[in-house]
Amino acid sequence: MLNSLLSIFASVLTIISFFIPIIKKLKHTPNTTNNQSNIGSNNTAVNNQNIHTESHSHQNIHTENHNYQNVQEVVSDESTNEDDSYKFILFALGILFALTIFIKFNSIVIGISCTLVFLIGILTIYRLKKYQFPIRSYFYYSLKYTSLTLILLSALFMNPNVISNLENKFDKLYFSSFSNFFESIIEMIKTTVLYFNQLNFPSVISFVLILRFLAILFIYVILFNDLRKNVILNTISSLYKNKISQTLSYLTLALLIIILTFFTHFYYFQTIVTTFLNPIILWLQS
Repeated sequence: MLNSLLSIFASVLTIISFFIPIIKKLKHTPNTTNNQSNIGSNNTAVNNQNIHTESHSHQNIHTENHNYQNVQEVVSDESTNEDDSYKFILFALGILFALTIFIKFNSIVIGISCTLVFLIGILTIYRLKKYQFPIRSYFYYSLKYTSLTLILLSALFMNPNVISNLENKFDKLYFSSFSNFFESIIEMIKTTVLYFNQLNFPSVISFVLILRFLAILFIYVILFNDLRKNVILNTISSLYKNKISQTLSYLTLALLIIILTFFTHFYYFQTIVTTFLNPIILWLQS
């Protein structure tokens, strides 16, 4: 209950935090010419900084070239394929472990995600205000973060039975000792494997779990990518480059939101997907 309240509170704050600067911007019409020149000067400064960084990196590569060649010789001499067979197993176990933890602490993960959207949204507003970007930039990011917030909230309150049934199968985590904690984690993973076996993985219904996990993971990637200042500057620059670039930016955002919504609520689209996939499956089996 506390995590649900945290998610709702953070989501409301996120939406309000973007509406306040938009309302202020509407009251005070910005000087478009000055703002465009600011964008140009900021992009020039960023490009100059990138050129300086690349030049510095080139110097480091040149300095360490001899050591790098020595390492490469050792790697080429000692490289074998004996570890390649374990890569898929380790990757599968990692995904299974992350999926298990996600389902077990579903409400906590969503609560943290909503809080991150709010905090990164505040940071974005600060950067937009710092560079005195006009209302178009605020509108773009308000649309983006509001959509992410609504997707997370819908995932909190729209929990299909296929997800809640697995969550109910999990035992409690025991923190009395490391061995007990490790054993409880192993039992949770075993429960997840058996549950996927019951769902006849890779069945359509099993992807309700997997795609929701991927949706939350993609949201985290988007949020941490927005922490980079250059990403925000490049995005705003594309909004003001020309009409085609602006339209493509909004179309890309719309496509991203549609994909995240589809992944998060695949349970409600599985009938449509099955209808399209059945003829293909029958054709492959024939």
